[in-house]
Amino acid sequence: MFDHLTARERTVLDVLRPGGILTVDQIARGAGLSKWKARRALGVLFRDGFAFRRQRDLWQIWPPLRTPPRKSVR
Repeated sequence: MFDHLTARERTVLDVLRPGGILTVDQIARGAGLSKWKARRALGVLFRDGFAFRRQRDLWQIWPPLRTPPRKSVR
């Protein structure tokens, strides 16, 4: 499913995977990339249907790709 993605795109996807809505600045910092490289990776992820833009600069991963929350063991 992710075979065609570059290492940079996979890193951005990993930053988005827990869910939530992140800005490009937050994604770039989390992935250790410049904003420009993060934007390019997000463009590819959007084109391929892995991520989408909620508002102006807020990005989110598609719900089926999110990491499920951990269940506490008691």
